[in-house]
Amino acid sequence: MRLVVRGLGIRVVTTVLLPVASLVFMILYLAFFAHSYTWYQNLAIVLVTVIIVTGAIILMWLMWVMRTGKRFLEANGGWE
Repeated sequence: MRLVVRGLGIRVVTTVLLPVASLVFMILYLAFFAHSYTWYQNLAIVLVTVIIVTGAIILMWLMWVMRTGKRFLEANGGWE
């Protein structure tokens, strides 16, 4: 039985575009807005951005793996 994988394409595109968009945000932020904050505040903003993007990607893939794994087990009769 062939397992149909749904939603994989949008997750791959999001996995590529989300870090690129955050990199663009960080470059624009550091170029135009960073001068009014201290070095530590700028570092905190960059780190929070990285943590949020990483968490969003992990959560997105975790939800897909849990759903696909459940369908895979149902299609193949469990763990046997």
